[in-house]
Amino acid sequence: MALFWEEWKKCWRGRTAPLCLLALLAAAVCLGVYTGVDALSDMDRYYQPMHNGPRETARQKEFAGRWAGWLEAEELEKALKNLQHACAQNGNTQEQNGVKTFTPQARRQWYDPVEAVVPLMESVLDISGAYEGAGAQEAGLYTADASQLRRFYELRHEKVLASVEFRQQNGSLNEAQAAALLKREAQLQTPFAYGYTKGFSEYTRAHTLVAYLAAFFICILCAPVFAGEVKTGADAVLKAARHGRMALARAKVCAALYAASALYAAGTAAIAAAQLAFSGTDGWNAAVQVSSEGALYLVNPVNMLQCEAGAVLYGYICCLGMAGVSLCFSACLRSSFAAMAASVCILVLPEILRFLPGMGVLRPLLPGNVSTAFAFVQGEMFFDVAGRPVPMQVLQLAVPLALALCGAAAAARCWRRRQTV
Repeated sequence: MALFWEEWKKCWRGRTAPLCLLALLAAAVCLGVYTGVDALSDMDRYYQPMHNGPRETARQKEFAGRWAGWLEAEELEKALKNLQHACAQNGNTQEQNGVKTFTPQARRQWYDPVEAVVPLMESVLDISGAYEGAGAQEAGLYTADASQLRRFYELRHEKVLASVEFRQQNGSLNEAQAAALLKREAQLQTPFAYGYTKGFSEYTRAHTLVAYLAAFFICILCAPVFAGEVKTGADAVLKAARHGRMALARAKVCAALYAASALYAAGTAAIAAAQLAFSGTDGWNAAVQVSSEGALYLVNPVNMLQCEAGAVLYGYICCLGMAGVSLCFSACLRSSFAAMAASVCILVLPEILRFLPGMGVLRPLLPGNVSTAFAFVQGEMFFDVAGRPVPMQVLQLAVPLALALCGAAAAARCWRRRQTV
């Protein structure tokens, strides 16, 4: 334990680690405030009650006057009929670029309270063939057959089945994988829990950006753990120490991993604090399917809080993976800069593979892929392992974790061998 604390102090003794921590905190705070201000402006519209009262009063009322709790198909139909009725009244609409739209005052009264569910309405109406104005933005919504929204969940389910069947036909899913997807679909409970989801959606993306920045700073932090001893000549002294072999190597690895964890925790805490300050916990239990039109057809039965927690966990495992890679390079190379440069190359490798054909399967498994946390939550892809479909999330966690463990073990082994020279 004494060796561990010595190595822990050594990690933070110079300028590099404190500067990395301050830079990450500054970036996280700026990103958290920027995201919060953007989310706050939307809350003014989404929490607007039907009488257009102040936001403080609106927050104590039902979501948008009607949407708190559950996304009922009957309520969607009623909302669209009210919207169409308001559009048909004189004085509520105007011509803008040849398209009929609400006047600003009527829009605040009728359209803004239901704006969050309009994309979901349009998507399902498009499936039924009742939405003829897809090219005219919202204009086609005012002439659509609102009664089709009674079949909201039925139409959604039909599209999921059609998508699975299409993927089977083109060979992207086999029979076992399709059955696994349909099993998840069957576990979904309808109607979906609903609430203000933009706060969680935007802050989930903020967590992924902070995780990427943390992984970059972790590469800088871990690079000199072993290579720095060679640069200063301290390795010659450590060879003669009582614990200069495996015990010291284990202490260095553990201290570096704990320092990497502390760095990531600091950035994550800054984003979480900004989220609580600006958007609170609104919409935490809303189903991920109601967060956007594209997410409506996901089959994973998770809510927004689970989605964000999954993104944070995924980012942390990826950061540990990059720490293991950086430690391995640090032990194998004699230059801290070379170890850092090699680690950063591994971090940006997924962005390089983006332009290479046939790398669509490998790219999501690399630790530098933390920017696609929503893909991690979606879990629409499977790999066959011993004849059984294994969700990609399992491999997305297993590969960076294996890199962390193998990299740490390789670093300790390389240090031990260098000690015996």
